Amino acid sequence: MDGVSQLQRQLVDYTASLFHEGYLDDQFNQLQLLQDESNPDFVVEVVTLFFEDSERLLNELAKALDQESVDFRKIDSHVHQLKGSSSSIGAQRVQRACIIFRKYCDEQNAEWCQKCLQQVKHEYSLVKAKLETLFKVPKKWMDQEDDMNFLIIVLQVAEFFFHTCAFSIYFNNFYLEWLQLEQQVLAAGGSIPWPIQ
Repeated sequence: MDGVSQLQRQLVDYTASLFHEGYLDDQFNQLQLLQDESNPDFVVEVVTLFFEDSERLLNELAKALDQESVDFRKIDSHVHQLKGSSSSIGAQRVQRACIIFRKYCDEQNAEWCQKCLQQVKHEYSLVKAKLETLFKVPKKWMDQEDDMNFLIIVLQVAEFFFHTCAFSIYFNNFYLEWLQLEQQVLAAGGSIPWPIQ
């Protein structure tokens, strides 16, 4: 197995593990479907915004919980924002930790809010590290092979998601884009080594 094939397999396995371990949910797949040739870095850009927003909110939460008089409505508002942004990229474990956090905000329980903040920070740091690793793998491919091989890899990863993801309202559009991309590879003289080995 050559280096690119190994990286392909690692990417497929690694990505699948993020779903199986609950770090990501189907919303991440939906986000990937919105990426196209006109904006090839869409997912990375959206996730980067999520990282920036999350770090800002986590800092604000830490400051708010350190106040002598805790403003639980303000804390709940920050947690609600973090829950929404984590949900929008499919960061499932962060979202679930936020749901529990909001429960303790409603109860105005400062001690448990502190514990929840630590859990949210933990889940956030895990998903951030996982996504950063995921986004680094394709860059390794670009260093090793030409653009055509990279396009083939993208198609193979897309095939994996096509076969493993639940059918959604985007199914028809995704499939048509898939066929167009496959035709472009073949028209450019490339080949598509199916199935993924």
